[in-house]
Amino acid sequence: MEEPLLQSDGFLIVVGASAGGIKAIRQLLGSLPRGIEAAVCVVLHLSRHVDAGHFLAALQKSTYIPCLVATDNTPIEKGRLYLAPSNHHLIIRQNMLLLGRGPGESRWRPSIDVTFRSAAVSWDTHTIGIILSGMLDDGVAGMEAVKICGGFSIVQDLQEAEYPHMPEAVLRTVKADRSLSIDAMAAAITEYMDTPRPRRQPPPDVLKEARLAELVASRIDHMQDTSHAHTVYTCPDCGGGLWEIKEGKLIRYRCHIGHTFTERELITGQGEKIEETLWVALRMMEEKRHLLYRIADRETAQGSGICRPIPPAGRGSGASYPAAERIPFLLSTHGQRLGLRY
Repeated sequence: MEEPLLQSDGFLIVVGASAGGIKAIRQLLGSLPRGIEAAVCVVLHLSRHVDAGHFLAALQKSTYIPCLVATDNTPIEKGRLYLAPSNHHLIIRQNMLLLGRGPGESRWRPSIDVTFRSAAVSWDTHTIGIILSGMLDDGVAGMEAVKICGGFSIVQDLQEAEYPHMPEAVLRTVKADRSLSIDAMAAAITEYMDTPRPRRQPPPDVLKEARLAELVASRIDHMQDTSHAHTVYTCPDCGGGLWEIKEGKLIRYRCHIGHTFTERELITGQGEKIEETLWVALRMMEEKRHLLYRIADRETAQGSGICRPIPPAGRGSGASYPAAERIPFLLSTHGQRLGLRY
């Protein structure tokens, strides 16, 4: 018998995880009570080249809840789990699931922030947000929306999480309602759902941001909002200018295409671009050096009198090609301080 659609008195549980998340999600699903009056949407950071369906069998072994990869324009049914497909944003609009291929938010597609924010404005006090193990800040802005709209926010206990950075970022910025071990989450969820929760309208600013993010997640031609302050920073993904978005204590940056970053993610992106730029410069200088040697050898062989360039006296001396000699040295000795990975 087909499960009925999720009704307005039901609850929507949204779960976000990244590094170390598969084990945590399986443990959480295994603890959820049978017959729960809720649907579950899971966003797991995956490579865009990985089929999310490969993870369904692992999840299904952990729970009685039927597990599906979310598809576009699909009604949400209670008692079902929907996994965001790789390389797609998962968007909740009332009791429907939508998929989008717009720019990454928090440097990810699917983005936890996109799913949590859209769930918050659609299900307000009947939204339960859970952040599990992961790196960096994806989920902070989304959990902020869950809190503002009256939902319930839970993060995995920092001592238990394999990678505590995402739960820690939420605790530091949003002040989640609970920080719990996974085994204790089911009881907290049941307690929250058993208490009457009057529905309420989301604040206009959160609703506006969610609608804008939904449009960006599905298309890129809606980024004409000029209500935010323009900054001197540029997007590390496309080079466009960045606007500053303030949401309580959280500061994010968005370009005109729609790439969105927290401050920590922007620093990470800048470091990656610096490293990429230095390696490109090194490659171009090496190519130029080899080309000059080749021209000089040919001209010398033809008796034109052109002398071959004198090679460097010693590695690192900087005698002939100081920049080419110094770039690897800078990357190896100062890379960590500059946020590079060399």
